[in-house]
Amino acid sequence: VLVLAAIAGIIWYERRSAVASRIALQGTTVAVLPFTDPGQADSTRYVADMLSEDLRAELKRIRSLIVPSYQSSAGYAGATKPISRIASEMAANFVVTGTIHRGQGDARLEVHVFDGRTGKSAWTDTFAMGNSDLTHIARKSANAILSQLDIDLTREEKDRLGLPPTTNPLAYDFYLRGRYAELSARPRTAVGEARADSMRRAQARYFQARSLDADFATARARLAVTHMWSATAYDTTRARLDQARLEAENALRLDSLVSGPHEALAAYWSRQGNAPKAIEELETGLRHAPNDVDLLVPLGVLLIHAGRWEEGIARIERAIQIDPRNPSALWQAAMSSGRTRRFAEAQKAFNRLIEVSPDDHEVKLIKGQAYLRWKGSADTLSALLAKIPPGWDSRGMATFSRYTALRVQRRYREGLSMLENAPSDLSRDGLVYHPRALMQAEMYHGLGDWRKARAHYEIARAMMADSAAAHPNDPSIHAALGLALAGLGLKRDAISEAERAMEIEPVSKNSRAATAHMGIAVEIFARVGELDRAFETLELLLSMPSGREASIPFLRVWAGFDPLRSDPRFDQLLDRFSGK
Repeated sequence: VLVLAAIAGIIWYERRSAVASRIALQGTTVAVLPFTDPGQADSTRYVADMLSEDLRAELKRIRSLIVPSYQSSAGYAGATKPISRIASEMAANFVVTGTIHRGQGDARLEVHVFDGRTGKSAWTDTFAMGNSDLTHIARKSANAILSQLDIDLTREEKDRLGLPPTTNPLAYDFYLRGRYAELSARPRTAVGEARADSMRRAQARYFQARSLDADFATARARLAVTHMWSATAYDTTRARLDQARLEAENALRLDSLVSGPHEALAAYWSRQGNAPKAIEELETGLRHAPNDVDLLVPLGVLLIHAGRWEEGIARIERAIQIDPRNPSALWQAAMSSGRTRRFAEAQKAFNRLIEVSPDDHEVKLIKGQAYLRWKGSADTLSALLAKIPPGWDSRGMATFSRYTALRVQRRYREGLSMLENAPSDLSRDGLVYHPRALMQAEMYHGLGDWRKARAHYEIARAMMADSAAAHPNDPSIHAALGLALAGLGLKRDAISEAERAMEIEPVSKNSRAATAHMGIAVEIFARVGELDRAFETLELLLSMPSGREASIPFLRVWAGFDPLRSDPRFDQLLDRFSGK
């Protein structure tokens, strides 16, 4: 298996010119900015925002149009930038804005279309906004915009633009409220989690919309998506999963061209462990909506997990072309580029992501870690750490990054001082599991103070043995326990924990977690003198997409590989893979 994986990795490297670099988007890009409503009350705040989102959804149905998503557009709410600059940042040919004007007992929506190149107004129109008109207003404005832009429509597209999603105004209002809550729930950072209160509120509103109109396909599609969120976040029962599938299938029965059900069904099949079926669902949705980033990004991720790296990266890069300020797409681009050792591209993606989400400190630190793998220098990581607020240490990531930088620089005494005052006792992010005691032990080990190193290895061992007993299927705990046991010289037990971690998350899963535990296993094997196994595992890592664990610059500086340096195979390995 290891030999076959290595061969597959080598073949991948030979072909890694990436399909994505050959993709050129065809069509006109229309960016719809959040609408404004100067007279809005808090209770009606959702109307302006979601009418622009509904217009965005209508325009996305047109195959010849490229429409950046809410995630890209939301940051321009209330923006005072020149239209031409916004268009440049969003790679848009045209920019649409809207303003709701409220008078005595009535309201109207004024829509402007601007030429993205010049920033000058190309067209404007006003639409009445009676309660019964809200279900039609996005379609009326979409038709008018398409007519002015002289966009050729297929017969099917013309027919669909004339159909409201529901004939029930109250159901439509509940849908808008649900969509507002769902989009508000999305994480504000690339690595964050959805807000549970907003997602539950969205689910309730979609349910009310469906109850008022059982044929409201779009509401049922979004209800399916929120059910899948529930099934992942807190309700892992079979009933919840089946409800998500049922809502998605009913939505497709009502409207075979709506894309939301494919998003939900892909998540459903992925959860069932059926990746081919999940990929098939997303590809089916993209045949009808080829520019939908909510389908492109998860498809890219699933293809990568299936080992189809070129195809996966191509989908993610296409999503960025469509939606250049989408945090999720930029995050996946940065991580996949780092894993495939295209570090310059990874840094560009990280920089764009930080520009979009300047307060996302975790992304900044991960960028610094990626730079370390690229150049073998911790200077960028240290510089980014200096800009992190002193009290910030989410999941211990700042502590772990400081430990990493100081250990690379062999500044062990400073590392011990830092750890003594660190706000977190444990650093973990799903891949990393490093208690403070283990980091302290490794710093004392670097100083050659065996007595204190052993004392801290014992503390770490006791803590992680308890954690492993409580969470026997968490590979990150077993890998970290293996490091502590190796530090204590307990060879057989250390190897057993390394093997356990790799057994739980095997290389066949092609996941970031699998390669992370393999990287730690190399350090464990090296520490206990199992050099043959260390070199075999390291060679495999260098032959596959695992840039976080094994890059030539990182191998040269990381203290965990010190036991390998005196073996001639180490330099031979560096020479052989120096081009990767």
